[in-house]
Amino acid sequence: MMHRRECATDEEKRKFIEDTAEEFYPRPKGDEDHGEYRTAVVLIAAMGVGPNVSRLTDLTGYPQEFIAAISFNMREAGLWAEDGVCYEHWFEGDLIRDVALWLDVMVAQGRLVRQRHDDGKFRYKAVLPC
Repeated sequence: MMHRRECATDEEKRKFIEDTAEEFYPRPKGDEDHGEYRTAVVLIAAMGVGPNVSRLTDLTGYPQEFIAAISFNMREAGLWAEDGVCYEHWFEGDLIRDVALWLDVMVAQGRLVRQRHDDGKFRYKAVLPC
């Protein structure tokens, strides 16, 4: 696999991002539209290009509406802002903590809400269906 810095074209960047996402969530064969996988691709792509919906749409090839919904949820959670994305909590040293990434995938999908409590720590709460 190429290193992110070696990717010159959007196609190479997309391949790198998809390969990275697949390390954490192997997508089922024949299911190119699997929601968790696609959401992880968007979050990983945002690490490199920021939270711009148009840029993420161009890079991933996913529908703008899909990425706009992710953007809304991530901004509501305080994980995306105009000046960048918060993903440092995914890492422990040089390793990605799978659970932290997947909590954010569920926040991006609107399945969890991320809230800061009085002690300054964040907690995640399930969104109950209507």
